[in-house]
Amino acid sequence: MDAKQHINKSQRLFIELGTSLRLESGESGNLGSSELIGMQVGQYLIVRLPQDSPGLILPAAREPLQVKYLRSGEIFGFSSKVILSLHEPDRLLFLEYPETVKNFNVRSHERVECFLPVEVKINQKIIKGMVVNINFQGCLCVTDTDPDTEVTIQDRIMVRFPMDGDSGLPVQGTIRSIRKYPPKTNLGIHFTPLDSFTKSVFGTLIPSLTF
Repeated sequence: MDAKQHINKSQRLFIELGTSLRLESGESGNLGSSELIGMQVGQYLIVRLPQDSPGLILPAAREPLQVKYLRSGEIFGFSSKVILSLHEPDRLLFLEYPETVKNFNVRSHERVECFLPVEVKINQKIIKGMVVNINFQGCLCVTDTDPDTEVTIQDRIMVRFPMDGDSGLPVQGTIRSIRKYPPKTNLGIHFTPLDSFTKSVFGTLIPSLTF
């Protein structure tokens, strides 16, 4: 069961401009992938809707919306209402500033801090990295920023963990979050379901990681 933690964000949302948002309405349905482009703290948010959906109908004023977004590998969400819809110069929505944000914590195990050197394979290219926290669902991996390797959310990825006397343990996953802090890039990775052998290896590599 998902654990939901209510977080009071009455002063400022912990969300960066440019963050992708998922907007859902009981009346208009799924409005697609949108983007937060501005806010007046405590008053309203400004959201830009996709321009490549000609049949999209903008929600009317006072229409309630559910908003979700991804931050640091976790899903956050809140309820809001439309203040104003604009068609020009972009499809824009002005939304009421939320009073409460929910953290939809999908982790059944807390992350364990660690420092594990790994190899990361993305789009057939291998990059050195360091796993700095991990559980049996995923990890946060810090890699060198490589201008020749473009990564996007939901890209498939392989993380090769060290094993004594072996070429390493490959673990498949998908990228759930990307944060660039040149010359480093933080990748939030969600593993494909792990078998018991892989879990036992993780327990050996990180003694505090138990299941």
